[in-house]
Amino acid sequence: MSETSLVIFTRASQMLAEADTIQKTKELKSLALTALEWAKRKKMGKEAEQYCRSYALDAERKMGEILAATERAKGGQPHQKTRKSTGDIVLPVEPTLAALGMSKRESAEAQLLAHASEKTFLDLKTGLTTRKQIKKAIRLKKAKAKEKAALAALPESPEWLVTDREEVVPCAALITDPPYGILDQPWEPDALEIFTRTWLKRWNGCNADVILSFWSQRHLFSGRVWFDEMLTNYEFQQLLVWHYPNNKSPQSRIMFKQTWEPIFFYRRKASSRRILCAGSTWGDGLNDFDCHIAAVPQTNFKDADMKQHPAQKPVSVMRWLVNATTEIGELVCDPFCGSGATGIAASQLKRQFHGIETDKNFLKLSRERIAAYGLSAS
Repeated sequence: MSETSLVIFTRASQMLAEADTIQKTKELKSLALTALEWAKRKKMGKEAEQYCRSYALDAERKMGEILAATERAKGGQPHQKTRKSTGDIVLPVEPTLAALGMSKRESAEAQLLAHASEKTFLDLKTGLTTRKQIKKAIRLKKAKAKEKAALAALPESPEWLVTDREEVVPCAALITDPPYGILDQPWEPDALEIFTRTWLKRWNGCNADVILSFWSQRHLFSGRVWFDEMLTNYEFQQLLVWHYPNNKSPQSRIMFKQTWEPIFFYRRKASSRRILCAGSTWGDGLNDFDCHIAAVPQTNFKDADMKQHPAQKPVSVMRWLVNATTEIGELVCDPFCGSGATGIAASQLKRQFHGIETDKNFLKLSRERIAAYGLSAS
């Protein structure tokens, strides 16, 4: 680094340290970005480019700190005005973002950097993380805190239970999303047929009026044979469809893009339970149609549909199934509880719920999520 460059960099650092208004930090960020473009055109080297990029982030972070410190986070620096005619001091006012030449998004991005830890901010400057990853981590942290607090405040005798004890429980409806061999996860069975036949044989005696199980297109026809042969107390009723118009890449470019998953609907022999959505339970995704449309949960979604499990289903698709096949107060069972989506839906719709989850991390997750988004969210 030349002596001239060192002087320039030192002076720039002093200017940023002395900047005490939104306008000054905004100007320094703009200058740094202009200098970055100049460094690229003049091929001044990676070191100069990195310094300009880092300086722009430092300026933006300080801008965020000033914004966050104001009385209204989306305003600017409070300042005093003096009325010329009387010399009286007018109460502090806050210029709007528009007056500062800033958008709400610019303000939010600056405050994101202001609230980041020193390590996270350093990782951003050195390219080890991105703003998108920082936002994702913040959303997840807030969600986990909310869920943990909800579980801690739960009454001693809730209308739902999630346990790791794999006991068959008599219920009105069994609604579940079992492993079906399409994900690269440790809980996927090595022998799908044996695993599926085993759990079906056990729950064949649960006496539920209906069994609803998510399945896969890949194993649709072989799975149908396993279900038919093992659920001897039941008859196949219908193939339902969950359609998700987002996010799914094809498993192979020789195939069409997959946008739906099948749901096997089995009815206990001699059961007269009807599929109904009466009165106020109709609407907002609650109906008796054979297809439900809902996006696959993503990490940037909010609350109950923020993705925290590799095979997480939307709460709305579980509400659709629970509402159409059970009545208030009846018990819904899910032997593969996972993220707790079935339990959340059952709780919101004032059904009782019994979930089973053998993975200790997902056991904790499902309990916290049901506590946070169940009855209290309905």
